[in-house]
Amino acid sequence: MKVEIVVFGGDGYIGWPLAVDLALAHPKKSVLIADNFLTRRNAIKVGGQPLMPIGDMTERLDAFRTIFGQDNLFFREIDCANSCQMTALFREIAPETVYHLAHQRAAPYSMLGLR
Repeated sequence: MKVEIVVFGGDGYIGWPLAVDLALAHPKKSVLIADNFLTRRNAIKVGGQPLMPIGDMTERLDAFRTIFGQDNLFFREIDCANSCQMTALFREIAPETVYHLAHQRAAPYSMLGLR
């Protein structure tokens, strides 16, 4: 699959709307969301819950295709901190554009105390 645009951290609150906007703005280009769901896992660890339910990636992609009638938004689970995974991904797809929004936020841990 030829992928022109990659959004690392595409499951996040900025990454998801950005990926959708890019897919809609460039309907002839493939947009790949890459995420490892670390934020979701960390929130669960500390008992955090989103204020509104957030669908899993399959539900989100299905909704995108149904609502907008486009099939140019894709997902791959990848850890961008893993250099082997990143090297393999870039060799495979050689994207034109990369948006890097993947990072470890402190919010899930900020209220736990000093320990």
